[in-house]
Amino acid sequence: MRMRAECVMEKQNGVQRKLEDEFEKLKRILGLDLDFGLVWIPSTNNCLSGEVKNGNIFIYELDECRAMKTLKHELIDYCVSLAIKPYKKITNMLIKKINRDAYEQKERVVEALTRFLIERVDD
Repeated sequence: MRMRAECVMEKQNGVQRKLEDEFEKLKRILGLDLDFGLVWIPSTNNCLSGEVKNGNIFIYELDECRAMKTLKHELIDYCVSLAIKPYKKITNMLIKKINRDAYEQKERVVEALTRFLIERVDD
């Protein structure tokens, strides 16, 4: 039993090393200067294949090939997210302004209708 556990650990260490090597290679190819960690947590209980959070790329796939694909997916997703970040920021600012303007307009209408009703009821 101990021999089997050691084999599993060796295989996992090998996959972790391959993922880390691939990660470094991809960063070089893409010209990325990322201060990210790579964490492989093989699991059958996770609904995600991988994610980027807290300065790390987490890979949850058990299978080595799927883990490699997930690594590439998460890295590309991160890069695309960086590219759209300024647009997301300006869009959110615009939405905030439109919401504020709409609220102020609604309040003006409510106040006008309230005054109108008060005047009518008091007459």
